[in-house]
Amino acid sequence: MGPVDVPEACRTVWDEAEKDACFAREARRIIARAPGRWLGLVPARLAATFDYAGAPGFYLHESNPEAFDERAKVRLG
Repeated sequence: MGPVDVPEACRTVWDEAEKDACFAREARRIIARAPGRWLGLVPARLAATFDYAGAPGFYLHESNPEAFDERAKVRLG
């Protein structure tokens, strides 16, 4: 996945709640314009959510490399 593409309408919104609302509004607009494209992204989104096992090992290794060495990190991943 690449960087987040901030919609034009949201580029000058700085309040977090307003930014969330703006992103939601723009996402609904984009999905309504091309629902097939959005549905086509589902497999990649599910893979990114469920296939990535590296984060827990990375955090454990970074927090205490002596207790959780590189080998343990790779095994957990």
